[in-house]
Amino acid sequence: MENQIKKISRKRGLRRTLAWILSLSMVLMFLPVMTALAVTGNVAGFVTDDATSDPIEYAIVKLFDSNHIEIDDTITDDTGEFIFQDVPEGTGYYVTAFAFGYIPADSADFEIDSTGTFNGDADVALLAQTVTKKISGVIGDGTNPIVGAKVELLYMGVETEEEIDSVALGEYEFPAVPEGEGYSLRVSKFGFNTQTTAEFEVDDDIVMNISLTALPTFDISGSITVDGTSDAIAWATVKLYFEDTLVDGFDVQATWYGNYTIFNVPAGNYKIEASAFGYITKQTATFSVAANVTGQNLALVALDRFSVSGTVKDDSAAPIEGARVILLDANDVLQYNYQADTNEDGDYTILGVPVGTGYKVKAFAFDYIADESTSFNVAAINVTGVDITLLDHDGTEVSISGMITDWDTSDPVEGAIVRLGYMNIWLGNLFYAVTEEDGTYEIEDVPIGEGYYIEVYKNGYEISYTPYFNVVSGGTTINLAIAATPPSGGGGSFPPSVTDVPPINDATDFVKGLFQFILGRDFDQAGLDYWVNELLSGNVPGRRIGVEFVSSDEFKGLMASLSAEDLVTTLYRGLLGRDPDPEGFAYWVSEINRGVSLAGIARTFAEIGEFRALLASIGIAW
Repeated sequence: MENQIKKISRKRGLRRTLAWILSLSMVLMFLPVMTALAVTGNVAGFVTDDATSDPIEYAIVKLFDSNHIEIDDTITDDTGEFIFQDVPEGTGYYVTAFAFGYIPADSADFEIDSTGTFNGDADVALLAQTVTKKISGVIGDGTNPIVGAKVELLYMGVETEEEIDSVALGEYEFPAVPEGEGYSLRVSKFGFNTQTTAEFEVDDDIVMNISLTALPTFDISGSITVDGTSDAIAWATVKLYFEDTLVDGFDVQATWYGNYTIFNVPAGNYKIEASAFGYITKQTATFSVAANVTGQNLALVALDRFSVSGTVKDDSAAPIEGARVILLDANDVLQYNYQADTNEDGDYTILGVPVGTGYKVKAFAFDYIADESTSFNVAAINVTGVDITLLDHDGTEVSISGMITDWDTSDPVEGAIVRLGYMNIWLGNLFYAVTEEDGTYEIEDVPIGEGYYIEVYKNGYEISYTPYFNVVSGGTTINLAIAATPPSGGGGSFPPSVTDVPPINDATDFVKGLFQFILGRDFDQAGLDYWVNELLSGNVPGRRIGVEFVSSDEFKGLMASLSAEDLVTTLYRGLLGRDPDPEGFAYWVSEINRGVSLAGIARTFAEIGEFRALLASIGIAW
């Protein structure tokens, strides 16, 4: 029995082997047939203008089989050529070509034969579409029109060269769109979701209104420091880039402490760029904004610094003492942090000038025509011999006139003394006027030139100054509003001295500093909440807050016990969030000692770029 079982097993194994060999032979027998079915070839052709035979670039070409089923599509190159690769063997193929401004057309039929050879002609000549219609409408957000949205006309899903920005009331118009099918509109605007319409046919004038959805907005914050240190770079310019494109209207300046905040940034992918005079500009890596973003910090590499020196003389080669010499950067922007005055020999030295090219210096001296040096570069050594010769002005003398009004009421101010100054140089009583009943004044016989300013005095009003201005042929008009002196009050004590002024990161920090440094006490919660709300809501403009605090009864009661030095330190800490720099400290102490009020100084502080930048960085309207 055992031997019989072994014989049966061997027979079954033999049968399995024979079955496997038979299956393999059948596969090998039909393999050539299967390979033959995989024959493919390439189809090539050209799309041209029927009238001119010129090639049509960016034409859309679709490949159809004999059953009119689309199997592929492509776009022509600048010679009008298109290619379809690996088209299976078959007959009855054809292509249809589409191009903006043309009537679609089919090619003749063609084939791919059993050897993979393309037989036939796939070229297409298109007739220009001469009938046009108008597409117009309004872009909005469901409530308000959107101005400046980009509206692009697409054809068969491909961009045409037709695009327009929505104008007032969100309106847009494409006045002459060739008739045809397969059009769509794509609408985009920074801060909104891009919207693309479904495809539509143009066979008549069309009105199509499109609504965009505003993206949520968030804040981006960080700090700008000197590379390799923790030292802040004050007033660095911080710019926002969206997908490598600079976004207008989102530039901010870092604070004195190097901190910045860009408010209300729509969700998306961004980069931050920081630049400052004397440092190498740098960008962050791309980051996503889907919530408030902090820690976008940049450390800028400082350029090497050297001195620039020279002499200022008149056209007889005599030295000019007391001339003001200011550095001009490569963009011809005066860098007021880099200046010096000439000594009795006409010599000057500007320290700490960063390495750079295209510098000049500009010299100012009263009764001379301001002039610039030739261009120079600062490389690896101190630069000497940057001399300037100033010419006497040509004798042209004109008048400066204008009107002095009340800051709060805009009424004319009579009897105000208007004095002329030049580059921070007092001109004594040589040039002044007193306002008439209608607030007007006129200062006569002023030499034409650059670097003038006026200062206005009036009992019951703060001393007020203008920025620098030029006096030109034909005369110059300068108007100025001055503010009444606030009434005095009493009560309180001066804050204790501090070694570190805390950074101002938001409106709450700012108001806390006003309580601590101007009123000399800790804030009360009700007062803190009130002033933060007033500032953020815009009920109290940021430029008025300093006047409000130093005009308060509480602060007025502190003044009698304070020195001019204490008062200046108080204003710097309370309004600018820092201790005074030596030059500013000395200047404002001297101004207080000659009678300028704290409210007047606070109003002047409100006008400077540093204060404006601080407010902008913490979301307070100036």
